[in-house]
Amino acid sequence: MSKNKKEIIDNEDGTMADFLKNALQDNRGQVSIATGYFNVEGYADLRDPLREAAKKNDFYLRLLIGNEAVVRKDAALQCEAEAEGSLPEELEGLSINDSYASLMGDLVQFLKQEKVELRQNPERFSHAKCYIFEDLAVVGSSNFTRPGLQKNIELNAALYQPSAQKLVEQCLKEGGPRELTSSRRS
Repeated sequence: MSKNKKEIIDNEDGTMADFLKNALQDNRGQVSIATGYFNVEGYADLRDPLREAAKKNDFYLRLLIGNEAVVRKDAALQCEAEAEGSLPEELEGLSINDSYASLMGDLVQFLKQEKVELRQNPERFSHAKCYIFEDLAVVGSSNFTRPGLQKNIELNAALYQPSAQKLVEQCLKEGGPRELTSSRRS
């Protein structure tokens, strides 16, 4: 990371996409990402730095995406959020052209690499958003979508303290914030 470490990323004074591009360029080793929502446009924003990072021998990406929320007819009564920006909705609403089809093929090939592990919690919707690098963890509101990485007003905190990075990594390994909360109590 540069000597001028950014602590808050809000897409106003620099975007999360630009911050992550720099972090990927500087990173050596494993990258762990948890996101409630993931879309193809978000991948497009980081495709080149992800591809470059994947060329490094020690690169490994763990990607935990939220289980696509199921919106029921009685959702308003249950206070359940609609799954805006979900990958199936994005794909259903697209008119596929050659460029987008190529991007989709590129994403599929990227995810098939042995250096990439794609996970999803089949039992519960994971709404966590964190981006963990060897010397940095970013926790906040940005999903791995174009709006989350560039357009929405977001609030993400960059954590440079090794103790904070370890707690965030532990949370991701153990399946979510519930595990982190219970480990604090013991």
